[in-house]
Amino acid sequence: RTVTVASPAVTEALLTTLPAAYRAGVDEVLLAALALTLRRWGGADRDAVTVTLEGHGREHLDLSGTVGWFTHEYPVRVPAAGDAGTVLRAAKEARRNVPGQGLGYGVLRHLDPAGAELAAVPPPDVLLNYLGRFAPLTGTGWRLPDQDAFSVVEPDAKALEQILALNCFVHEGDQPRLAVEWTAATEVVTPDALAALQTAWDDSLHQLAEHARHATGGLTPSDLPLVALDQAAIDALERSGPVQDVWPATPLQVGLSFHTMVRDDQDADVYVVQAVTTLEGELDPDRLAEAARELLRRTPSLRVHLATAGDEVVQVVPAEPTLDWRRDDDFETAVRSELARPFDPAGPPLIRFLLSRVGPATHKLVITNHHALLDGWSMPLVGRTLLGIYTELGGGPAVPAAADVAEYYRWLAGRDREASRAAWRAALDGVDGATRLAPATASASVARPGRVTVGLGADFSDRLRAFARTQGVTLTTVLQTAWGLLLGRLTGRDDVVFGCPVSGRPAEVDGVESMIGQLGTTIPVRVRHTQDRTARDLMTRVHEESVALAEHHWLGLPEIQRLAGAGELFDTMLVMENFPLSDRARTPIGPGLDLAAVDITDATHYALTVIVLPGEEITLGLGYQPGAFTEQRAAGARLRGLRHLLQEIVDNPERPAAALPALDAGERERDAAPRGRRHAR
Repeated sequence: RTVTVASPAVTEALLTTLPAAYRAGVDEVLLAALALTLRRWGGADRDAVTVTLEGHGREHLDLSGTVGWFTHEYPVRVPAAGDAGTVLRAAKEARRNVPGQGLGYGVLRHLDPAGAELAAVPPPDVLLNYLGRFAPLTGTGWRLPDQDAFSVVEPDAKALEQILALNCFVHEGDQPRLAVEWTAATEVVTPDALAALQTAWDDSLHQLAEHARHATGGLTPSDLPLVALDQAAIDALERSGPVQDVWPATPLQVGLSFHTMVRDDQDADVYVVQAVTTLEGELDPDRLAEAARELLRRTPSLRVHLATAGDEVVQVVPAEPTLDWRRDDDFETAVRSELARPFDPAGPPLIRFLLSRVGPATHKLVITNHHALLDGWSMPLVGRTLLGIYTELGGGPAVPAAADVAEYYRWLAGRDREASRAAWRAALDGVDGATRLAPATASASVARPGRVTVGLGADFSDRLRAFARTQGVTLTTVLQTAWGLLLGRLTGRDDVVFGCPVSGRPAEVDGVESMIGQLGTTIPVRVRHTQDRTARDLMTRVHEESVALAEHHWLGLPEIQRLAGAGELFDTMLVMENFPLSDRARTPIGPGLDLAAVDITDATHYALTVIVLPGEEITLGLGYQPGAFTEQRAAGARLRGLRHLLQEIVDNPERPAAALPALDAGERERDAAPRGRRHAR
């Protein structure tokens, strides 16, 4: 038995620098060192080595206060080709790919008849054991010795289990130093051979320490359990800079980025979303800029961009934030420029900030982002968190951390895909083609939509909400029913489908309400009616189908439409802005500073989108693609028709839904819908 000791500098690299850079354990760094050592000693053409690892066997249970012998040993084959960083990554993955961290190997090899194949293979000649570090004893009057914290005494005649064993531990002292106890079978490993091995070990430690001086580190597949990427794909992602994490992209994110990438140069990117916040009072612009940087640092989901890795589209989280912040007091020009400036979903950042001073004590804070980055639920969370950090940096209370959005992706990975496919097949069974409202001659170009709005009045808004409660359905159900009926009148169909965004935030995921990111999705809503079905019965059916499909929203619109076998199912959307924290009322931020107003600009590429804005008075908005509907008057007629149908449903829920008039006599004359588009099913 002999002992070698590394220098403090080398020890620092092995115990601290490299584990941090590569998210590796010290035992994995030492395994890489041993692989490099055996490659040096055995020849440069040695592309893999197999050694035995010894572990303490307490990984899966808290046995810290239990006396007993739980040690386990298991073989690991480590690729040894390449430079220090490559071998370190390989050693880390080799150890982590051992089933059950090696706990079952001894049982299989020695006790289980099914392990006869393992028993037939001789164990490796070399064993590596990292014993860890021994913390000083406090408050006991006892202290550990300055050198070895323990010693094992064995009979001289005891047969060795390996030809060579390396037991690694740390001499603490003034500066920690890695020590290795070498136990060799001297009739096999001569003193000269052992000396050569120890020299190769020392050279390997210095190679790793030198690598640590310049290494930026890197991820390996085991660091990214939510995606199936090999090392080559990870290396490609890291070429543009260090990566903190990689998550799967949701179907909606893939679809939104696709629309951005394939649009014509002259088309507007309607998935550039903008929130304009009016701040009144004394504002420190530099502190607000620092708050924006801190927001990105604290919120990994705001740093993501999308990338294609193999056959998979993923969200890449850069290790460091990239802040796009500018000040421009020519507000009108600057805000239009920000909205028109496209994002590249493949490159960060997908969010940017603009601050304009528009008055002596009034500023406009403009947050522009790609919709693939944030859903509607997250936008008020981002704004409030940013302003909260601004207050915190000025001495205010600390802002609570948002829940880790990765928990949502873990939940997503556990869904039963086949059950959800079956649910959507049943829900869309019998759908006869797409429900299209736009004329066949409509332009395919995409522009910022034209908009019309109509208020329902405070009194009727109260009646509508009360009506939904008494019917045992949601306000969303009433509006979906009314829009489905109107869509049926406009297309001549009694079975229609339209799109509806949903939050995609399952209650069973802890903290999901505070998660920031793009968790939403779009689902198809089907409304079928017969001549004798009452409005109440139709609402009940729409509500029941909605409840039954709620746990299957996650599947994603592209796959749902493939299951229906009808291509794109719709060209209209109904959007309910009912997410929390979206109140646009005046809000104090801190002493002498108020959030006075918020104005959000967003859109879709669909021909027509109905937007429902909650409030004391419910407002119906309608966005329409100018290439599909050229007259604002026609769009307004559709919106007034929706309002009239809502009034009819509330007043006459027992009437057959097909008999409810969509327009009063005056509106029917003004309805400019092209009749050539109407067709019977």
